[in-house]
Amino acid sequence: MDIIIKKDWNYSLYSNNNMLIFSVLCGTVAQFEVDIELNQEEKDKYDSQGEVF
Repeated sequence: MDIIIKKDWNYSLYSNNNMLIFSVLCGTVAQFEVDIELNQEEKDKYDSQGEVF
């Protein structure tokens, strides 16, 4: 898995084979990550708009 974007204590975007995975840090006292695989439309928007998307 390759890190594309990493914003400490906020979110990360990873690439794994042909998937893009958006990982968000959640919680306050107890913290956990929620990982979401981007669908094709979201990947296309990321490809055209970059990090702004």
